[in-house]
Amino acid sequence: MEIDEKLLSGVYREIYRAEGPKVLEDLFQIFRGSTVNFPLHMNDKTQAKVYVQAHPQQDAKSLASQLGYNVRTIRTWRKAGPDQPEV
Repeated sequence: MEIDEKLLSGVYREIYRAEGPKVLEDLFQIFRGSTVNFPLHMNDKTQAKVYVQAHPQQDAKSLASQLGYNVRTIRTWRKAGPDQPEV
């Protein structure tokens, strides 16, 4: 399939520029006709909370940067026990 970048719509153009024609074609074939929404955070919230509680020696700012959550969320997870529900 020949791809003319000028004809691509927004998100397809961005993928084409970032990853090239092969990745664009693969993604198009896999997700064709679907609406895809990416979560705000790449890491799973439950697993990130467990990770934070397992690393009490690491400062909140570096954990926030590493996991993609804000410092306030990291501190809240630290205070909460592993069995306490999310706020």
